[in-house]
Amino acid sequence: MEAFEKDLIQLEYIMRIEEEREAFQKLKKKLLRDPRYRGRYIAVYQGKIVGIGEEKGELARKVYKKYGYVPIYIGKISREDIHIKVPSPELDTYEV
Repeated sequence: MEAFEKDLIQLEYIMRIEEEREAFQKLKKKLLRDPRYRGRYIAVYQGKIVGIGEEKGELARKVYKKYGYVPIYIGKISREDIHIKVPSPELDTYEV
């Protein structure tokens, strides 16, 4: 397999995970109102909840065991949002 084909496969995988993340965000608003889900992790695959758990790693293992290594998104049903700031490497190469 050529590097270009590997890049396409990786890009497709990333795009599928992003679709699952978007589905999670839509589901999250509704699930925040349900005490059964608050504070727990949910796994989303093909836009649907496929698992619920207290620990993210254990939930991932269960979902992968059931569905295989497929693009899933696991997020916590919480009112707190996590923001990660990643500096751009381009900022180092340009002078202002």
